[in-house]
Amino acid sequence: MLPLNEKKTVVLVVSNHHNLEEIKSFSININEVTGYASAELKCLGLILDSKLTWKNHITNLVKKCYMRIRAIYSVRFYLTPENLKVLGQSLVLSLIYYMCPVRGLTSQKKFESSGKVIRSLARLVLNKRKFDTIPEEIATDLEWFFPSDLNQYTSLCLMYKIVT
Repeated sequence: MLPLNEKKTVVLVVSNHHNLEEIKSFSININEVTGYASAELKCLGLILDSKLTWKNHITNLVKKCYMRIRAIYSVRFYLTPENLKVLGQSLVLSLIYYMCPVRGLTSQKKFESSGKVIRSLARLVLNKRKFDTIPEEIATDLEWFFPSDLNQYTSLCLMYKIVT
C-alpha cells in the first residue's frame, strides 16, 4: 500500500456557498495521516476550487498564455508564419485546450478571457494589428477552435461515438 504524503494530502469539499459556511473546517484521518480542508486543489494542472467556479484556474491559465505569447513576440522576426503557427499551437493553445471539456460548464464570461488569448495569438501569427477583426480567419486559415466551440465539438464527437 502506498503511504500518503501528509504535506500533499488535502481535502476539497465541493458544495455551494451556504453549505461551505456551515462546514468551516473539515479534516479526515487515513492511516494516521490527516488531510485538512482546502479552498482549492491543483491536480494534473487543473485548479479546482470548492465551488467549481474555475476562476483561479482560468486566471492562472490566461496569465501563463500571455507570458508565452510575449516570448513568441520576441522571436517572431526569425520565424516563418507556419513556424509561428506551430509554436503558438504547442506553447499556448495546448494550455487552453488541455482539460477544456472538463471546465465546459463554466460561464461564457469566463471563456471570453481565453478567447482573447486565442485572438492575441492569431494576431501574432497572422501579423495583424490590435483592432483588426480576425474570428473568421481563426476558423478558416488557422483552423483553431475557441473554447466554447471546442466543448461543443468534443461533445458532438462523443455523441457520435455513442450512436455509432
